[in-house]
Amino acid sequence: MRDTDGRVTRIPAYFCAFPQIVNEGQPLDLGEILASLNQQIADFNKRGSGFELETIDKVILAMSPFLPLCGSTYIPTLTFLKNKHCLINVQNRNDSKCFLWSVLSAIHRADHNPHCLRHYKAYANTLNLKDLVFPITTKQIPTFEKNNENISVNTMTATVVVLP
Repeated sequence: MRDTDGRVTRIPAYFCAFPQIVNEGQPLDLGEILASLNQQIADFNKRGSGFELETIDKVILAMSPFLPLCGSTYIPTLTFLKNKHCLINVQNRNDSKCFLWSVLSAIHRADHNPHCLRHYKAYANTLNLKDLVFPITTKQIPTFEKNNENISVNTMTATVVVLP
């Protein structure tokens, strides 16, 4: 609401708090949400709008399950990627050590059929896996790098949206 020469002007404004991860160890922080929203309102007013918050008409709380990125077992490569010959997808069908096999496939390159697990089994004990639990989560990668100082791991995440 803004009062200009006796005329009241109202405009809708939309503010959004940043997402939070909430679980047993991290409760919802309403104080952080309120501080963020108050800061956004203050910034809106600092830009010279002259508007004052009159009412809050709607609050939307969106929740979704958080599935942390972690490795698992073999998933077949999509055909269009397979045809590019740009990656190695080690076929570890009977365990959850895809992270281990992918690291070993990068260190010990196989000339023929690099997707075959047999090329890398002999090297399984060459890496320090102390304090790691398979399947590896992204949170465990710093521990892996600390245990294996000559190896650096880069991860990329992707969000996949499946439309009906």
